[in-house]
Amino acid sequence: GRALLSKEAIEAVIDVATNKNNINTLGEKLTNVSYDSSTGTTVDGVVMNNGKITATNGAVIYNGATINGVLGVNGNATVSGTLTSKGGLSAGTNGTEFTVNPDGSVSAASGKFSVSGDGTVSVDSNKFSVAGSTGNTNVGGTLYVSGQTALNDKLTVNRNGAAITRDTTIKGAFGAGTNGSEFQVDAGGAIHTKGDIKFLDSTGSTTTFLNSDKVKG
Repeated sequence: GRALLSKEAIEAVIDVATNKNNINTLGEKLTNVSYDSSTGTTVDGVVMNNGKITATNGAVIYNGATINGVLGVNGNATVSGTLTSKGGLSAGTNGTEFTVNPDGSVSAASGKFSVSGDGTVSVDSNKFSVAGSTGNTNVGGTLYVSGQTALNDKLTVNRNGAAITRDTTIKGAFGAGTNGSEFQVDAGGAIHTKGDIKFLDSTGSTTTFLNSDKVKG
């Protein structure tokens, strides 16, 4: 079976294992206690030697325990209550695949995903990021939106233009061109252009209105 140890019992056993004190000083706290100079102190399958505790059949600790060194768990660990770490927390095959740092920042997938202390989210360094302080979002690849998109401020496209293949409603002014002002449709529907306007009909014919022409509707 498993050894059920109180905090006082653990402290007493560690004292025996570390200082080689007489195990009879444990009194009635423990049963099935033995000591060997090569293996250390054994209590119901729990071996303690030079400050190390090895529980071959598992161990249950009541009333809390303080560990000043490194706690190594080679198998699974189940925590039924709240786990509080006042330092960093690491997990994974190498102990680095998932990391929670003391400042609250998180790194997962071996650094492919991270959340900094100010809430900034990053995926694969710079492929996708959301700034925690401003909410500014950067997408390094293609952004697909299957539903509707609502923009409450300006939409700026800096490279390769924008291709719109479905109906689009713009409530406000619209600008296009090198500086975004060479062609404009204002909120009232008026068209302003610094260049010529060309219309292509279904037959492939082109009608051009020069910038100097005046068109009255």
